[in-house]
Amino acid sequence: MSEAARSGIHPAELAQERERWDEQSDLIDSLSAQQVRRPGYFPDGWSVKDMLGHIGTWMAEAGMVLEQIRFGTYRAEEIDIDALNARFLEAMRDVPMGVVRAQASASRARMLRHWAALPERTLEAEQWVRKSGPKHYDEHLPRLRERVAEMGLFALGDSCGSDIRNHKDDYVGEAISGHMDDDTARRQPRREAK
Repeated sequence: MSEAARSGIHPAELAQERERWDEQSDLIDSLSAQQVRRPGYFPDGWSVKDMLGHIGTWMAEAGMVLEQIRFGTYRAEEIDIDALNARFLEAMRDVPMGVVRAQASASRARMLRHWAALPERTLEAEQWVRKSGPKHYDEHLPRLRERVAEMGLFALGDSCGSDIRNHKDDYVGEAISGHMDDDTARRQPRREAK
């Protein structure tokens, strides 16, 4: 019997969540320890580590809510998302990356375990899983892809001089849009038409 069949989670839903989680993990794994801590993921100073901490804390929140739904103790309340985001960011800001990664993985496992254990799939439960899992990944994956491309160019620019830095926006856009493969984007400056 498959994991999906045992858990009661529809195989397509599980595959979608896993695919997005794996892509996010692969992108983060492609960065050095210094790069994951470097501010610039968002203009207000977030790093990639902060983004992973953010996603992990929302999955932890979802896991807690799903457990409450499962045991009938959940009470829907108005949520101040901005206030929670600020609180979560502050709580995770000084936590080492290894702990942030472990917290996110454990929170994801807990969220999925409680989702699978629900005797009945309610609309609120599904919303919490989607908003904290696949939809949340989808909100952050485009910027994470860009940031990873930027980080590759920053590293190359540090060793190759100003030509790369002067054309980094060209490389990032082309690498992300698929017009140029990653190796080409890192090796060659874009030449202006004469």
